[in-house]
Amino acid sequence: MRKKIERTFISLILISVGTLAYSNNSLALSGAQMEKTLRDFASKFDQNDLNGVMGFFTPDAIYRTIEGDSITGVENIRKAFEPQFMGAYGKMTFEITDVVVDTAKRKATLIWICHHDFSPKAVGFKNEMTRNLYKLFSGSPAFWYGLDVFELNSEGLIRSKSSYTTSKFPRMFNK
Repeated sequence: MRKKIERTFISLILISVGTLAYSNNSLALSGAQMEKTLRDFASKFDQNDLNGVMGFFTPDAIYRTIEGDSITGVENIRKAFEPQFMGAYGKMTFEITDVVVDTAKRKATLIWICHHDFSPKAVGFKNEMTRNLYKLFSGSPAFWYGLDVFELNSEGLIRSKSSYTTSKFPRMFNK
């Protein structure tokens, strides 16, 4: 089953990287710089630091959600992330399992397992109700597999982030 999931992810990576628009690179970023930037970005999620996360985006960035929506602009992306940072999906941490970098196109993919701990309370009634529903359906802790495909600008900021996952809801944690 895990090999099937890994093959699915590799296919998604190849399709995603191949279909994103190519941009002219005036300044080169090294693969190590790109990987460090994206690991630091993921670390800000683990620290539940929304301001830190938003500092990685260009003002006109595009975020493509796992539901297929496209959100443009840093303020709109912030609004989309707020429930996550207010605990609506529990305490989330990302275990990065692989990083694929294309320095020529300034694109990279993070492959991850998202872990959820639904025991901490959420901020706000709506977020608390969402957390309780996820806890009811998924248990606590829970996990799911996913990947993010990024395009960076010449300064190393995120121009686009496209998220993909293997499921709509987290699974019971039984790794």
